[in-house]
Amino acid sequence: MQAKVKYSIAIPIEKINTYRIFSVFIALLTALSMAFIAFATKDDGWEHLLAIGSFGPLSWAIFGTVFFKKNKDWYLRNMIAFTLIAGIALLFLGQWVGILVIVLSILGIKAIAIPRILFTEENIIFPGLTKKYFSWNEMNNVILKDDVLTLDFKNNQLMQFNINEKDNPGLHEQDFNNFTNKWIED
Repeated sequence: MQAKVKYSIAIPIEKINTYRIFSVFIALLTALSMAFIAFATKDDGWEHLLAIGSFGPLSWAIFGTVFFKKNKDWYLRNMIAFTLIAGIALLFLGQWVGILVIVLSILGIKAIAIPRILFTEENIIFPGLTKKYFSWNEMNNVILKDDVLTLDFKNNQLMQFNINEKDNPGLHEQDFNNFTNKWIED
């Protein structure tokens, strides 16, 4: 049985701009594929409608992600969702590249999710494709001060993260530091 999470602290995504560019590139290729299929199918059958139906929302999301400064992450999430839907549509159209688009979309969703470090009474859990667990006895110190989270490991590894207050509402430095000190001292 896993221990209850006492603190969940959001940390910034360091490579968000790289993920954004890669996601826009994949979405753009998918949109171009859908446009090609829409124009290549001469009839007004369901293939034509499916391609056009996928192209429109995907193009809107790409435009929003690239050109709008406000709500950029909202557009990015929508773009990835529409890319996933377009990948499924590509599979229905008999295009096996849809599998690649689906896989890349799922990885994109995972990449832009706000990573959170979880603190339990038993361990510290780091986010990633696979979670990393660190027990409290591996730590020299864990401290939150002036919106900087510092994790000092006994193996001389040091990690620091700038914490954004709006991503971590209700996080109180003193309470958090009291919690971590209790488990490091035990």
